[in-house]
Amino acid sequence: MSIALLKRLNQSLPDPVQIAFAPLIRKKLVCDDVFIAQMDELHDRDIRTDEEIKERQFQKLKETLLHAYRHTSYYRQLFDKVGFRPDRFASFEDIKKIPLLTKDQIRENFDGLRADDRNDHYVGETGGSTGQPLKVLLGRDSIYREKAFIYHFWEKFGYDRDKSRIATFRGVDLKGKLSKVNPLYNEVLLNPFILSDANVQRYVDRIEQFGADLLHGYPSALSDLCRLMDKHHIRLSRPLKAVFLISEACSDQQRRLIEGVLGCRAVSFYGHTERAVFAEECSRDGNYRFDPYYGHTEIVEHENGNIVCTGFINPQFPLIRYAVDDRAVKDADGTYKITGHHTAAALLGKNGEHITQTALNFHDATFSKTTGYQFYQEIPGYVQCRVQAAEKLGITDLNDIKRGLSRKCGDCIEWDVVQVDHFELTKRGKLKTIIQKM
Repeated sequence: MSIALLKRLNQSLPDPVQIAFAPLIRKKLVCDDVFIAQMDELHDRDIRTDEEIKERQFQKLKETLLHAYRHTSYYRQLFDKVGFRPDRFASFEDIKKIPLLTKDQIRENFDGLRADDRNDHYVGETGGSTGQPLKVLLGRDSIYREKAFIYHFWEKFGYDRDKSRIATFRGVDLKGKLSKVNPLYNEVLLNPFILSDANVQRYVDRIEQFGADLLHGYPSALSDLCRLMDKHHIRLSRPLKAVFLISEACSDQQRRLIEGVLGCRAVSFYGHTERAVFAEECSRDGNYRFDPYYGHTEIVEHENGNIVCTGFINPQFPLIRYAVDDRAVKDADGTYKITGHHTAAALLGKNGEHITQTALNFHDATFSKTTGYQFYQEIPGYVQCRVQAAEKLGITDLNDIKRGLSRKCGDCIEWDVVQVDHFELTKRGKLKTIIQKM
């Protein structure tokens, strides 16, 4: 059974059935051959010299370039056009002969980027932080490899994949419920959309009832939890090992609050749905180190420090010299300060709920008829959703979007959905998904 199918079944099964089959569901992930092989390679790397690691990274890069040339029409045509010969690839510098790959080029050449030697995949979609999601193909094996990199990082802070239990705050549709057990990842999912003064104690009780020894989720949601815990003088009865932050940039103020209330280290990693780059936070000042076995990462100075990545773990849909929106600056110790990653922009609910931009990810049909969307708010609990589309949308289409938004966020926000010709831009001409006027 593929993990993509397993994830769908895991999400649809009733809670009692999930709990009854929890060990079997979990085993499908942590006992998978691909997952184990990737974990073994990472543990082996921990004892290798820098020179050996660099040599292995170069080998992985060359294998990626050769595979892309042999099995995708896009790279075969591109390499021939610019005179790039992957069989003669001799140094990391040689990759600069290949033009950068943009999001628009991925959209325009989707079929040409698909490898013809494998067909076990599903469609992944980014959260659309600029209002226009990007679709990629994700191979089954890449899911197991990705999870191995994450777990290897978490192990440094006390995570045990056989024993640890996690409480997670992220934008999963729980249909108004406070929590839901997810055996696949040995976690309890907690609803960030309904957290408030009135129910913060219920969240803390659920964390302790589940026996979580780690917390995981959006910095904005976790800092909101800690703010309410501090306000009401609530503390966990048992210490946590660590807090793992995902998807958003974390401010110094948020980190101090989270670590102060929960009494443990808060750390994060940097990555994307596209699975082309992975970086571990490696210092107290928030610097990162890019993982050399996950991919090859360049910082292109003439593009203002743009992060350009070539991923190794998803040969189903190879992304070579993929220029992401984020930027990095190298420090003297060889680590990087990453900027431009997801911000913690949020909508404000009627009862003080904070609904972050990253929580507002839509992987269903809510915006299937649109080319982009933007949220505009001036009053707590009331939001205008502005959409663009190739054709005029009818009342039924707008109401379908409204229902999708309500399903995601519950009744803490009243929505007004309108079609517009242009989105509001920043002074620098950039598009923001959330325009907050309060």
